[in-house]
Amino acid sequence: MAGASSTRAARERKGTQIAKILRGAWRANPPPPDFGEPDLEEMSSLLKASLTAALAWWKIRHSSLAQSDVSAHLRAQYVAHAIRSAHATHRVYQYVAALRAHNIEPIVFKGWAVFSHYAEAGLRPPGDVDLAVAPHDAARATKILYELGATPVDVDVHPGLSDSAHAAYIPNSSWDQVLERTRIKLVGDLPVRVLDPEDAFQVVCIHSARHLYARPIWLCDVAAMLETRPADFDWTRALSRPPYASWIAAAILLAHHLLDAKIENTPLAARRERMPQWLVRDVLGRWAQPYLIQKMVHTSILEIWRTPARWGDAVRARVPNRLEATLAHYGALDEPFLARYQMLSAVEQFWRFTRRGGAPLSE
Repeated sequence: MAGASSTRAARERKGTQIAKILRGAWRANPPPPDFGEPDLEEMSSLLKASLTAALAWWKIRHSSLAQSDVSAHLRAQYVAHAIRSAHATHRVYQYVAALRAHNIEPIVFKGWAVFSHYAEAGLRPPGDVDLAVAPHDAARATKILYELGATPVDVDVHPGLSDSAHAAYIPNSSWDQVLERTRIKLVGDLPVRVLDPEDAFQVVCIHSARHLYARPIWLCDVAAMLETRPADFDWTRALSRPPYASWIAAAILLAHHLLDAKIENTPLAARRERMPQWLVRDVLGRWAQPYLIQKMVHTSILEIWRTPARWGDAVRARVPNRLEATLAHYGALDEPFLARYQMLSAVEQFWRFTRRGGAPLSE
């Protein structure tokens, strides 16, 4: 147990250092760095792995740290992101024009659509181009884009945004409603549809929650969108439906506590002191290790049963923690007794185990 505690403490320390480096880094004039070259050197590999090295460079570019040895590597990532963001814009033009020529109207969201909330497009890694289309057009749209030369690495076609099991989700909205609310953004001479501010913000927050807030760039997105929201932003719609309202609220409060996002004049301002510390520690621990989709368990529970000293580690490996279990069961993060979701997960694991006749829980 002592070893596990020390490992968690070390991860939280690293996560805290990442958070310190990234505070306010999305802004045109970020705050001056309150860390030194040793901190930057120690965290450089994690910054690169978490796709936030460009933000770190932006944060230090006007300070003495810009002359440090590690800054050259950070600046290289910044330049690479700027080039890739230009390529992403070209792909958006190409894909939207191709689909529209076949009478398919796409909406561009996440990644590329978030660029405008940062001081520069190159501060945010582009990733693939996320396109939402009417569900009945999804298969045809994918075929058209693949015939154009796109690959799954280049583009991700979403059949609408109303599937609650998917990380890209807008609560209480049909495809027609989402489409009707979209805004137009010009890419050269091409009008491109993007989500309206409330829908875009919900998607980014719910996406980060479904992935356990495990990448700092996702909370940077939340912070950047929060600080550049329009004056008439409709908080009633953005925070309308449980449990998603609690997931969105958690994303906002995490962005505030970890990254110093400004939450004045928001419904969350009065709740800033009620941030659950267990959630802060959980997220910081995730930021300090490679992003994993799921835990992998390779040892049979029957084998572990014969070694009581391994029981604690076996339970932690198989039963999700509070955050994982709550989100997996669509619980609200502001409920009082979240451990019940872990108990439910444990019962489900045991049921699957007995149904398989005592076979290992994973291959």
